[in-house]
Amino acid sequence: MKMLQILPFRFWGGPEIQTFQLAAQLKKESGANTDLILYVSPQSTESDQKLVQQKALEYNLTVILRPSPFLLNIFSERRFLAKTLREHNIDLAVSTGYLCDLLLVGQKIKKISIVHGWTAQNLKVRIYEALDRFLLNFFDTIACVSLQQKQKIKNLGLQAHLLSNSLDLDKKMTKPLAKDSLLKTLNLAGSVKLFLSVGRLSAEKGHAFAIQSFAKTAFEKNNLHWIFIGDGPELLSLQKLTTNLNLSSRIHFIGKIDHARSYMSAVDFFILPSRREGLPVVLLEAFAESCPVIATEVGGNGELVLHKKTGLLTQYNDSHDLADQLTWAIAHPEKMSEYATQAKAHLKNNFSLQKQTEQWQEIIRYALSR
Repeated sequence: MKMLQILPFRFWGGPEIQTFQLAAQLKKESGANTDLILYVSPQSTESDQKLVQQKALEYNLTVILRPSPFLLNIFSERRFLAKTLREHNIDLAVSTGYLCDLLLVGQKIKKISIVHGWTAQNLKVRIYEALDRFLLNFFDTIACVSLQQKQKIKNLGLQAHLLSNSLDLDKKMTKPLAKDSLLKTLNLAGSVKLFLSVGRLSAEKGHAFAIQSFAKTAFEKNNLHWIFIGDGPELLSLQKLTTNLNLSSRIHFIGKIDHARSYMSAVDFFILPSRREGLPVVLLEAFAESCPVIATEVGGNGELVLHKKTGLLTQYNDSHDLADQLTWAIAHPEKMSEYATQAKAHLKNNFSLQKQTEQWQEIIRYALSR
């Protein structure tokens, strides 16, 4: 069987990791080939595109990079896609996001849409997401990365399947970073407690809320420091907020790092303060590294972080609640370590690449039978 999967691309992140590893695993287990077309955003950098090409070689996948189409050339891109489907004898097409759904709707082929989540972060995005909800009516089935998103699709009267994000537990990772080495890099010494957040510095990731919460903790008494890995449009405003709250010596913005997961073994706690999420891969990575987790109760976070079982949950935009959870975690390191152990077992039992591949094969069979 031959499949074609199309998705938007700005930088190498969670959706790309899931797509590449699942395509490679599906080929390994069933022999089915998945070719990929990535529609490159104007915001994507040359280094981002070089990285995804390197990943294509690493996963042994055929990947085509094409510029993201605008309104004026959407029809020509649809013709290109129709020609590709025909000439390559594609049996099943898969898309992600409103733009790729728009390109695929009306094509004479069995098709699946993968939905990661809807952010509704501004009016423009809400319009695009409303379009996406309409377009989903024309797919043979829909795959959702979280139970919450699956329920949203079902509420629209549409058929939906769960395709949980996963982590390839057999894949060798970059050598973990030692805490002493990280402290030296940050010019810190002594009994320091380190928080870590990883993600694009954009409004929906909740970093401002996290910094405001941090200001309410006894950060001096407990010698607390917070590391933010990532870049994005909110960097300057976050730096200004940090200065205004007199936290510049306690908060460290270290930019975008390819192997952010290696930092998880060197810190005391991983914090995900997002306003909206699907089923974040970064939490799976923290689980794999046995790094205790605190996360906002949004999207699929609650499917991963079971409160006081696999981590701590907090309410988004309640800085007092997050500050309380941070303080509790610092005061109960044994409990947090216990939660981290249970989180790793939760990952192995429910979010392995093998389990995800089984889900994907079932979804494919369903779509082809329609």
